[in-house]
Amino acid sequence: MQPLVLQGTSFRHHAFFAIREPSESLIVFIDGDGSPWIDGGRRVAADPTARAPLALKMAAVTPGSVLYLGRPCYLEPTEPPECSQNLWTADRYSQTVVESMTAAATSFITQHHIRHVLLVGYSGGATIAALMVRSLPHADGFVSVAGNLDPDRWAQLHGYLPLVGSLNPALQPALPTNLPQWYLIGQRDTNVPPAATVRYIERVAPDRVRSYPRFDHSCCWVAEWPAIYARVAAELTTSRAAPATL
Repeated sequence: MQPLVLQGTSFRHHAFFAIREPSESLIVFIDGDGSPWIDGGRRVAADPTARAPLALKMAAVTPGSVLYLGRPCYLEPTEPPECSQNLWTADRYSQTVVESMTAAATSFITQHHIRHVLLVGYSGGATIAALMVRSLPHADGFVSVAGNLDPDRWAQLHGYLPLVGSLNPALQPALPTNLPQWYLIGQRDTNVPPAATVRYIERVAPDRVRSYPRFDHSCCWVAEWPAIYARVAAELTTSRAAPATL
């Protein structure tokens, strides 16, 4: 994978990519929230970048063309002047963040003449991906991995401050049923437990939800991702080959 910087709306986005055959299809990965707080949640971190970027590791073991798209103000050697701590705390899933992520991904998709996009989000990255997928060109699949799909309920369960500047996918209209989507949940996940996403998941067809008894929030997504992705890719290929219905 090669590094690059993509321009969004108000922010630049550090990214990594690899173009492989078939080059007309792309898997876009968005990582979790990283480390927005330190000292047990008492202080805002100066740098929220994930120390162990799980989605980047998933992207690295994925066959085909991939783009790992960094979030605004993440992966920066020094904080740019347009960044503020709100962008990785209360506003981490804001319209501003979603629009800049979408613009950055769109520029890459357009430049490389991509025709099919599978959007994969991990944890808080799935929150952003769920908010992006409607407006991202050629997006025809969405995978949530341990996704924080109802951040209001998540904050309540943990006793965290509410994310007052953020959008909540559980309060947005449900994604269209003709969009192939997969929701991967770890039964041992205490960060985003199943109870945190009930309001979102109850709107999803049961066969779109995959529950893994051994998995928690970080284990064992990277190790099992190649097998999981193989099943997703097979289902997605079948969906793309099916004739369109009016």
